[in-house]
Amino acid sequence: MNSTTPPSPDPARPDAGAARQESARRVRPWVWAVALGAAAVVGAGASLVAAPPPPATPPTASAAAMTRAHDDAARLAAMARLLARSPTVPDDAARRGALHAADVLDLQAGVLAASLPSPGPSTSASQGAVSGPSSESSSDVQDSPALVITGLSASAAARASDLRSVDGPTAALLASVAAGQALEAARYAHAAGAPIPAPTLTAPEPTATPPSAGQSTGSSTPSTASAGPATSSGGPSACSAPASQPQPQSMSPSQPRSPSQSPSATNSALPATQSLSPAPSDGAENGQSAFVAVEQAEQAAVWTYTVLAARTEAAARTSNLAAAGLHQAQLRSLVVLAERACAALPAPDAGFGLAADAGTPAQLAALEQSVAAAWSGLVGASTPDFRTTAAEGLLGAARRADAVGAQSTLEASAFPGHAAGRAEAEALGSAATRTASATSAAPSPGH
Repeated sequence: MNSTTPPSPDPARPDAGAARQESARRVRPWVWAVALGAAAVVGAGASLVAAPPPPATPPTASAAAMTRAHDDAARLAAMARLLARSPTVPDDAARRGALHAADVLDLQAGVLAASLPSPGPSTSASQGAVSGPSSESSSDVQDSPALVITGLSASAAARASDLRSVDGPTAALLASVAAGQALEAARYAHAAGAPIPAPTLTAPEPTATPPSAGQSTGSSTPSTASAGPATSSGGPSACSAPASQPQPQSMSPSQPRSPSQSPSATNSALPATQSLSPAPSDGAENGQSAFVAVEQAEQAAVWTYTVLAARTEAAARTSNLAAAGLHQAQLRSLVVLAERACAALPAPDAGFGLAADAGTPAQLAALEQSVAAAWSGLVGASTPDFRTTAAEGLLGAARRADAVGAQSTLEASAFPGHAAGRAEAEALGSAATRTASATSAAPSPGH
């Protein structure tokens, strides 16, 4: 007979559901710990992904100015090369002039690129560069040499406008680039039969106030030198020690001073042995020495051309006297600038001893190069207020050097008065030549 009473549960076998609940209670804390850890990792990763990158360090004023100069030179080089290939320029002289301008600008762009602290120009630093034609306006470039001429003049003015905001060495380099571009604009205009631009970089600047001792020069990095003694109220009358500024005197050949009597004669009258790139260090003494270097170089030029005028026939005499007059005008400009900068100039030397080859093309080229180098050194040694005027002096000296054939090479045309720039350009040219030679010597595929 079957029993209807349900069997009593076995106390030795726990209920399966209860076992599962107990197991879940033991596992649940670990699950929560893992879940919380995963959430923390995901949150941290999301915050890292969402965090913006640190802002890029903005370029210094000097680096930005160098980048703008590079961009303008590269753009103008492309314009000039496009113009040289244009079928609308049948004249060989204009074509050669465009190619010369392109080569000079390419050298400037190469040296400026090598001088930049970053691998390449940045977009932000390029703002303010002289705008050039886009690819859509290439036909305009081909038909108008005036665009290249105007672009060269505008770029030279832009470089001059940057001189106040950069450090001394950068100012010297940019002033040389500006002078080279201004000369190239005139040179190409002459070759193309176009109106020649005015031989200037900018409009005359107002009288500036020399900075007080320890005052910032306004450059992005410390300027290399001060142009003169510090003052607090500005102007020539505010100089702490008013300097005697004798006006340049005409040098008569009857009053020569031998090299042994004049400490500056050896360096000024024989400029071939003179350093072409003065490198002033910090301090007002370098500004003072830069003024003196320009004075001595200009005096040597005046003396040389005056003596040559006395030795030559009528036609050459007129040319030599005109050259002496140009250097006298440069001396007068220097005196005015020295007064503004509170820099004391010594009395003019009575004369200079001349070399046996005085008047030869090589001697005159070396003479004019030394004058341009002195003005370039003054740009780098001056405080920002006086750099534009010094750059105008460099441009005048570069024009004289160009007139006697002292800038017959592309490197000299690209960097008047700036030996370091010329040396860098020569090094870049040598490297390009070596690369081209290696490429041409390499065997062609299949041989």
